[in-house]
Amino acid sequence: MKIGGLINVGIGVGLMIFLRALLGGGGGAVTNGATGSVYLCGLIPGLIGVAMLVYVYLLALSPAAGQKAESQGVGWASYRVVV
Repeated sequence: MKIGGLINVGIGVGLMIFLRALLGGGGGAVTNGATGSVYLCGLIPGLIGVAMLVYVYLLALSPAAGQKAESQGVGWASYRVVV
């Protein structure tokens, strides 16, 4: 998850730079019904990467806490499928 978040942030930044260089500065001017801020599409993968990093560092359980929960019968290990 950490490497995936970093890759998404990098792709988002690279996409913003690429689209801004390819399509021009933008500035929010309306041309033929479309705004000139197309480069902001790079925010989508960038913010997904930020969300992944927030999950990894702030919300996910540490491996030690996960092992403790499993030993107490809490978590995926306690759920068994009966066929």
